[in-house]
Formats: sequence, structure tokens, C-alpha cells
Amino acid sequence: MSLKKINTLLAAAFILFILGLTATPMVVNGLLIMRVTRKVAAVPARPVPQPA
Repeated sequence: MSLKKINTLLAAAFILFILGLTATPMVVNGLLIMRVTRKVAAVPARPVPQPA
């Protein structure tokens, strides 16, 4: 395998590694937001007080 090919593969692996590092917290964050949203949606809405 030529040095250029190895270099290209290393660069691709590095880019994928960095993308993985940034994507993981975003996915975790999204899941946490979804959990909170479901909890908020599960709480029944309080009736709006009508002015007397």
C-alpha cells in the first residue's frame, strides 16, 4: 500500500473520529430534550382563568 493511500485513509479516519465526537453529545442532548418535552406534554394543561 502506498504512503499516499495510507495518508488518505488516516485523514478520513481522523475526520470521522472528530465528527463522531461532535455528533455524540448532540444526539445525547436531543434525547434529553425529547424526554423533557414528553414530560411537559404529559402534564395536563391548566384551564385559563376567565376574568370576572
